[in-house]
Amino acid sequence: MTHDVTGIIQRRQEVLVESLKDCSPVMLFEKIFDDNVMSLIVENSMKYAGQHNRHSFETDKPELRTFLAILCFTGYHELPSERAYWSLNEDLSVPLIANCTSRNRFSDIKRNLNFVDNSLAEGSNDKMFKMRPLCDLIQKNSCQWGVFHENLSIDESMIKYFGRHPAKQYIMGKAVRFGYRSWAATSSDGYCYTFDIYCGKSTEVSIDPLGSRVVKSLLAKMPIVPKEHVVYFDNFFTNYQLLHDLRLLGYRATGTIRENRTKICPVTDVKTMRKKPRVDYDYRFDTKNEIIIVRWKDKNVVTMGSNFDAVKGGVVYKNKKWMYIYQDCLSIITEAWVE
Repeated sequence: MTHDVTGIIQRRQEVLVESLKDCSPVMLFEKIFDDNVMSLIVENSMKYAGQHNRHSFETDKPELRTFLAILCFTGYHELPSERAYWSLNEDLSVPLIANCTSRNRFSDIKRNLNFVDNSLAEGSNDKMFKMRPLCDLIQKNSCQWGVFHENLSIDESMIKYFGRHPAKQYIMGKAVRFGYRSWAATSSDGYCYTFDIYCGKSTEVSIDPLGSRVVKSLLAKMPIVPKEHVVYFDNFFTNYQLLHDLRLLGYRATGTIRENRTKICPVTDVKTMRKKPRVDYDYRFDTKNEIIIVRWKDKNVVTMGSNFDAVKGGVVYKNKKWMYIYQDCLSIITEAWVE
């Protein structure tokens, strides 16, 4: 079945490459930020300006595209301040931007930029209400070609933000400590299919822990045939019940797993495993639910769970003398190592 699935995915990728091979980077960008997205921003920005008695403000799609292009440019060409891009000083001036639009006009568009009708906010408990329509459109456009990767990864990321917002998070130990916490389902090479901004504890009653809810909700948003894909995630998300539930839904799934989430699986304990030689392992297989739990000794002890993988394979690693050593181990390790 694996070879059949791989063939289906490869054919899907070939069709996509053929349909997009003549597209420039700008054309590809406009496949995601299409006319529907531009119309949403233009209409709601003008409506927002009117609601704040700035009735003279008007804009259109070409001007909005110029505005977005400047934002993209300033993302990698950084100057001390926004105003500096229109400076007359030789060491600061950027004619490319100054020739596109004036500083005051750029500030005016930025001041009125909006993605939703604020009059609809009353009664909404969604902390990301102002961004939700834009996020939904971008996710829809990201999935317009279907899911054309076999291996999918679900993880979290931080979107840097230092302002005030009820959804802003502080996570100690992260490279970006302040900002929006985002969940994302991506391909193994980084293409983002769907995402969601974490808005704090949900009011909905659920027996599933947060990690399980995130995985299930992201997969539910994708136009996906479960049996065609393998889902990988880390120990924040993985638990025994999630692997079982995904198997019932048809997904093949593998992830690192915390010791207290293995449903008391009787594999060798972490303390004993630390004394074992590198690449030594122990595992248990649940024949009823077809879930395997593996505890493996690398530089540290790693515990992994899978609802589909139970075949032996091998892995090559460097020992302390920098010699390459081949060691038998379960393919659950070699597959996850690659991913």
